[in-house]
Amino acid sequence: MDRKLSISFRVDRSVEYHFSRNERSLSAYVIDHPAGQVELLYADPGYEASTDANGRLRLSWASNSRRGWSEVGYRKLDKLKLFEGERSELLSFSEDIEIKSQTHFGLWLGSRHSPLSAVKARSNATFAPDGGLPFQLKPRELEEEVFRSSGVLRVRWILERVAP
Repeated sequence: MDRKLSISFRVDRSVEYHFSRNERSLSAYVIDHPAGQVELLYADPGYEASTDANGRLRLSWASNSRRGWSEVGYRKLDKLKLFEGERSELLSFSEDIEIKSQTHFGLWLGSRHSPLSAVKARSNATFAPDGGLPFQLKPRELEEEVFRSSGVLRVRWILERVAP
């Protein structure tokens, strides 16, 4: 597996992301969220942080010549929004995830052990592969999915708290 992304939902309405790849070291990584609402948990040493023209946090490394495993972990604060609907305890998660892959991209979205879970009847995700026809994925399928082509995964989930 060349690239992995794990996304976890937190009860404080933040969303935690863990990205890694083993094909070569990262030269840059842009977090698509306002820079002031991102908490960096860890990153490969030697990075420089800046804000791009769109206000997003951009991490860059001076040299990407070293080979091996690269990792970035961060939390998007206040990412989960209160769902405008009949039940005020519901949250919504909306994200377009760009899948860049020449071979494999592993995605783990949510967790069976999370206190938040997708409302299956009201949550959807669509993957539009480059040069291919879009197809739907169910929340359970995204608990562990491997993409073999590049494209955009559009996730629109409604989340609820699950009893411990």
